[in-house]
Amino acid sequence: MAQDSDSRKPTISARVPRDTYDRLEDYCEENDISKADALRRFTEDGLNRAQIEDDFTDRMDHLGVDPGTAGTLLILVLLVVTVLQNAGVL
Repeated sequence: MAQDSDSRKPTISARVPRDTYDRLEDYCEENDISKADALRRFTEDGLNRAQIEDDFTDRMDHLGVDPGTAGTLLILVLLVVTVLQNAGVL
């Protein structure tokens, strides 16, 4: 069955600094995947993370909490828990 131009996957491209390209090549070699597969994974992961951040921001806004403050508080709580765990308190 032939595919028409409407059913073909779109192609994207971008110019990147040489060191970014070298890191991509190293990653692909170490993980035995193609650059196309790595870029698809990175793009999907980045979009998913952006959606999570947007959802978090929307929820914090809805609650009347500054997302930056909420994130900072979360980091501080996690830091305290980690310190207490390392000290044998928790």
